[in-house]
Amino acid sequence: MKKQAAIAIIESDDAIILTKRSAQISQGGEVSFPGGKIEAQESPLNAIYREIEEELGLKKAQLNFIEELKQNFSHPKYEIYGFHFSTQEKYFDLSYDKNEIAKIFTLPIANLKKADIKILNYRNQKDLDGLNDDLKQQIQKYAPSFTTRYLEYQENGIWGLTAEILAQYQLNLNKKEK
Repeated sequence: MKKQAAIAIIESDDAIILTKRSAQISQGGEVSFPGGKIEAQESPLNAIYREIEEELGLKKAQLNFIEELKQNFSHPKYEIYGFHFSTQEKYFDLSYDKNEIAKIFTLPIANLKKADIKILNYRNQKDLDGLNDDLKQQIQKYAPSFTTRYLEYQENGIWGLTAEILAQYQLNLNKKEK
């Protein structure tokens, strides 16, 4: 049986809040959404509220619940539940947990709408040529034997499940405009 985890897409000022994980935790240095493991006897929604407060310092009352995401997020070890929220809080005012998060930044929704989320077939080091330094550092920690989506935004490299979720979110945004 797979473990369970929950992630949150949180919008603030027409942007999505993203985190860069601290180097000392699993998947250190990687960009991700707020979230984490669902504990025993905990509902996915309660888990994401707990994780958001632990990681970002945002309390439930500071969040506007929009929806549970219906997409099936593919992960080999976890069944992942996604939730969509908005907040009036500014990302730069958040008192985040520096043991888990190296930094917080936002991806403007206007940028995401037109972003070129690409596919990388990682078979050898040469496949990383042309990627920004952050993305190279993150990906080269893994054996070259996978295909992944990725997005370069400013100095940040966003890839894997986070990029996959952003690609689905982008698709939904662009459908709504048509």
